[in-house]
Amino acid sequence: MKIIQKQILLLMVIVLVCSGCIVKTQPLEQLGLATAVGIDQAKGNKLKGVVVLHHFGSRPEDVAQQLTSSGYTDKGLRKFMNLETSDRLVTGQLRVAVYGKELAKKRGIIELVESLKRDASTQTNMYLAISETTARDILFQQKTESSKNMGTYLYKMIRQNIEEEQVVSCTVQEFLRDYYQVGRDPVLPMMEKRRDYVLIDAVALMKGSKFAAKVPARNEFFIRMLRDGYKGTVVDLELPFEPFQKLYKQKNKPKSIHVNIRNITAKRKIQLMKQNPPVFDVDVKLTGSIAELTEEIDLGQPGIYEVFEKAIDKKVKAELIKTIKKMQKINVDPIGFGAIYDTSVRNLSLTNTKWYKNLYPNAQFRIHIDTTIKRSGVLN
Repeated sequence: MKIIQKQILLLMVIVLVCSGCIVKTQPLEQLGLATAVGIDQAKGNKLKGVVVLHHFGSRPEDVAQQLTSSGYTDKGLRKFMNLETSDRLVTGQLRVAVYGKELAKKRGIIELVESLKRDASTQTNMYLAISETTARDILFQQKTESSKNMGTYLYKMIRQNIEEEQVVSCTVQEFLRDYYQVGRDPVLPMMEKRRDYVLIDAVALMKGSKFAAKVPARNEFFIRMLRDGYKGTVVDLELPFEPFQKLYKQKNKPKSIHVNIRNITAKRKIQLMKQNPPVFDVDVKLTGSIAELTEEIDLGQPGIYEVFEKAIDKKVKAELIKTIKKMQKINVDPIGFGAIYDTSVRNLSLTNTKWYKNLYPNAQFRIHIDTTIKRSGVLN
């Protein structure tokens, strides 16, 4: 009797478990997979949104679609977008979120990024970006036979530039980490549309979650160097001609020399030397090899590498000083000097108010650059 009761009990447990495992399924052909979302500022507190969808329909024109709507919240935008499509809108394949500059400047994007994080169907490793104009400009395209899915295209573009160390990594998780850390501000890539193509034209410096200023893409190298170090493919530097006068054989003297350095590595070490006002020692060790020059200079001459190393030291130091002064002027700290200050001082409960109002504007930075040019490559 007891054996029968145990068997019945086991059967009931199996039935309950199996019934709890039933999952509602839906064919891919009936889903609209959102691959990118863009949000702009509308009148009042309203938002304007655009979503790029990927369909698995049988017709080529059904592959890519853009939906637009307006509302007061991110979830509200998606609700109204669902009314514009015959397929159910799902966000499990969302890869990129683009925010218009006006929205990021006036309202900030923290609520929208937090909404992405709280959505269990989205991934926290999706990329974020700021648009020079509007997010709609970046994502919207006329439907043609050659139309591509802008969500997938932007994701691949950002990813390959991050892998090549041309762009600071900019996922939802990384943005929230920098936003909530005392004494460190987020950095996002800034996109621009020119005619019929999109490019990453600058880096957006954020004050908290608001857009504060932009730095041209060609100068992002100096921010990356201070922020995380650098290990990339190539970097172009413009050096003054004066140090090379005695080594230059041509009659016409240029004002500057452009040098392309490949396999470049920058290792940085930042130490707090004094508390108030803060004094930081910034030591950077650069290594790389010369790949190309805009002028005919014989790299076989004695002492030529030392001349290049000193010129690069001077150039990089000047650029870092200029970059830090700009960041102090607009009171943003993408490098995380405040976070370094916080971890370097014992028994300190540093707040953003204290750092940005009292300490950061008066901080001093002593820059030391040590460049080593490797004697290898076609030119040398």
